[in-house]
Amino acid sequence: MSSLSVYLQKYSVDTSMGAVATLQQLSDDKGNPVRGTRTEVTIPANNHGNANSVDVAPGRWLVEATLPSGEIITTEVAVEKDEDLSVPLHSVEHSPHEWLGMQYLVGNIEGEQTLQRLSSRKSTPESAERDMLARNSPPVVRFPNQDSALRGAAAWQNVFKSGDDRPAPQWPLMEDSGRVTWLYHAQGIEPRRHLARVEWMGEDFAVSLPLPWMTVRFHNFATAEIMVGLEPRENKIRIGVVVSDPDFAPMAGLMTAATLPKAAIAFDQARDLLFGKGEHPLAATAGAYVLLAAGRQEGGWHGWVDNLAKRFPEIPDGAILRAALRLRFPKTQDSSAEAKASLLEAFDRGIPYYSAGISWLLDGLSQFVGDPAVDEKLRLVHKVALRLDVSQAFTVIRTTERGK
Repeated sequence: MSSLSVYLQKYSVDTSMGAVATLQQLSDDKGNPVRGTRTEVTIPANNHGNANSVDVAPGRWLVEATLPSGEIITTEVAVEKDEDLSVPLHSVEHSPHEWLGMQYLVGNIEGEQTLQRLSSRKSTPESAERDMLARNSPPVVRFPNQDSALRGAAAWQNVFKSGDDRPAPQWPLMEDSGRVTWLYHAQGIEPRRHLARVEWMGEDFAVSLPLPWMTVRFHNFATAEIMVGLEPRENKIRIGVVVSDPDFAPMAGLMTAATLPKAAIAFDQARDLLFGKGEHPLAATAGAYVLLAAGRQEGGWHGWVDNLAKRFPEIPDGAILRAALRLRFPKTQDSSAEAKASLLEAFDRGIPYYSAGISWLLDGLSQFVGDPAVDEKLRLVHKVALRLDVSQAFTVIRTTERGK
């Protein structure tokens, strides 16, 4: 048996899940066309040759990798009988800075070449003025001194208010004012809810911080990265949130509210995350989103979703996932009533950690429109959903009108 050892070569990132690769055999070792042999796997990203080795038949293969950012890398290789062929894949572009490596991998910032090309475009006077203002006025980022997330209706109403608790602004860990990009690190080890506030150029944002976070492989506390910058094409404020867990962060790039269905390829990894919920409840929550989005009915993991919702009442997403499970895979005539009760509980728990949670909560409550217990909550969730950045895995809400 032959094999292809596939990995994404990245100098600034070392992760077990750097891309989703499709292997398709084009011909056998005698050159005869082959149809129907197709395999999908996740591959690591690193600079030391660590690869996912996949057993294949000898012959010619098409290897296509899709990065969390959406970039697609394609190559053709020929593997001989009993050969283990190394297949390093290279991005067309690279991160503008090493410290933005993970942000680039998940698609929160463009590559260096694209940024250079966009910066050479002729800008309008309004765009040039806004760009100059952004360079000379860095964002103000505040991390909460205490549990800043209220519960119940107050959470959904007050997310649009900065509140009386205004901690001192944070200094960026790294910055490139020429590229109008700043990077902040947040740490947290206490089991409490963290909502950061970002204020910049007349706009305010509430940002869900996935803390505390225990890394999947090393079992130490991770930091949350907040990147604040200007989107170069439309000159709009962009906030990117990743957790500094190399074995999870790329999955976050696949599980935004907009692209979650594409994360089904990570089904096995997601199941492992869910089963490890005791040590990694927020990672387990992400795993449950992926499992439900994949739409598979095998129920070995269904009970784990219920346990997640029950064991971690401080995580709103758990109750949302339990409701989604009842709605998508109803087992009794009581499933609908159980789903509604779980959706109402999720609302009372506060703002979800994940953007998909707000979208799923809105969809779930919409199925019970006209119910007096639901309608006002649905209105409040809808108001938040209108300001949700669906390009992010973790919840980012614009709490003011968009700046000019």
